[in-house]
Amino acid sequence: MFRSGGPAGNRTAVHTEDVLATATETYDYWTAALGIARGSWPNSYWGENLTVVGIDESQLRIGDRLRIGAQAVLEVTSPRIPCFKLAWRLGQLEPFLRTLVQSGHTGFYLRVLVPGMVSAGDRITVERAHPDNVTVAELSRLLHDESAEIDRLRRALVTPGLGNQASSMLRNRVTHLTDRLRSHTGKWPGWRDFVVTEVAKHNAEICSFTLCPTDGEVLPEPVAGQFLTLCLRMPDGREVIRPWSISDYSDHARSYRVTVRRNPRGTGSRYLHSTKVGDVLQARSPAGGFVLDRGAVYRVVLISAGIGLTPLLSMLKAHAAREQPPPLMWIHTARNGATHALRAEVECVVRSRTQFRSYVAYSAPRDEDHRGVDYDHSGRIPAERYIEILAPPYACSPFGREIELPGYASMFYICGPAAFEESVRGALTQFGVTPASIFSESFGRARYEQSVDVRECIVHFTKSNRTVTWGGKSGDSLLELAERHGLTPPSNCRAGTCGTCGTAMTLGQISYSLKPTIEPAPGHVLICCAKPSSAHLELDL
Repeated sequence: MFRSGGPAGNRTAVHTEDVLATATETYDYWTAALGIARGSWPNSYWGENLTVVGIDESQLRIGDRLRIGAQAVLEVTSPRIPCFKLAWRLGQLEPFLRTLVQSGHTGFYLRVLVPGMVSAGDRITVERAHPDNVTVAELSRLLHDESAEIDRLRRALVTPGLGNQASSMLRNRVTHLTDRLRSHTGKWPGWRDFVVTEVAKHNAEICSFTLCPTDGEVLPEPVAGQFLTLCLRMPDGREVIRPWSISDYSDHARSYRVTVRRNPRGTGSRYLHSTKVGDVLQARSPAGGFVLDRGAVYRVVLISAGIGLTPLLSMLKAHAAREQPPPLMWIHTARNGATHALRAEVECVVRSRTQFRSYVAYSAPRDEDHRGVDYDHSGRIPAERYIEILAPPYACSPFGREIELPGYASMFYICGPAAFEESVRGALTQFGVTPASIFSESFGRARYEQSVDVRECIVHFTKSNRTVTWGGKSGDSLLELAERHGLTPPSNCRAGTCGTCGTAMTLGQISYSLKPTIEPAPGHVLICCAKPSSAHLELDL
């Protein structure tokens, strides 16, 4: 008996689809392809609820309706989305799954529209409710196509009859690709003038500065976690270049906001704190590789200390902007209520989603700071307390159906002083978190510019046989110089954090305007943050 939700007595483990079906023709195809005796794969060998005859995934469309027997009507919702367990069942290595989905011979899911008794030998009639819908085989390939365009994915997402599991997968892909496109779209070369339109003082040490472009043109939308590099012109004529995290998030940016702690010994932060509404500053395009992956299906955990909350606040807002965000945990350490900046903004976002939680520690609380109201923990958070906070399982819907996942199965983002970042990373590792799930950005001594001793440099791009002139006053990085002259070197972070732009340098010398966090290969230079420091330079571009 097939009831609403699937066969009587059946319950799926992690996905929401009612019924899994496989055609005997699919068994024929794969046993022949793999050299396996057909008789060794009896009906239901792939774990399906229905084994059918005469149905081809390359002709079957999402939304098609299958009338089975006298009563039951089932609707096609998606191709089977296989996991490692199917590869194990078939005696294949996990990479086989890519071959499987590319073939389109995967089996398919159905939802029960009209309950009814289904018996072996029942006749199946296929009714085409939406003749223009994507086929099961086409959708199988699309769901796993890393080069698929966003518009194509969006069109598939509104397919009538599409199942929840495939919808969730497509939605996450669209979000991920949209953010990746953001990191490469609308960037401007060199410096651009911005006017300070708002200065918000959060406490004695921390202020936020809202910046709008003076040209009134559209701004590229930063990826949550990126920074803005500002050029500050000192009264004595010096130029001081500093990167500060963008502390806000919007799907349609009209301005950028940076939130900066005034360091009594910091030239850049002291000068920025002296700026007023109407002052003009120069900025480079948003950059940085410490960014939120909004395509992930697991819980997001944001851990910060002090002013390290600024990139994580943009991540918090970006995560909340997802249509169906996974759970989130916000963990922050401040000295006390007097130094706890942007608290109201964080609390507003956390309260907006029932699956979001927060935990705040004050290392030196004041008498007027009330535990249980203003903060949750007194003192710095020890490693064992992190484990206690994060260990309980949480509810998540990574494949459609809500399930419980262990606490360590999360995505972790850390920002704070270097010692703090190292301590938290150690606690997470002790907890059992894999290094691939931990992303961090520490601060302390800033990665600021080294001096550039030349005002002009002749740069020769050897592969393209093109010679151009770099002028020191332009402030261009070598990547921007190459792009200005029609070259398209690979790049991603534009901040010396990913190594994508590494290029062989065959002649000359460079200096870094922003010291890379990774070491380029011998004889190579990270052109995204490098400038010439010799009169002649040759790059293998």
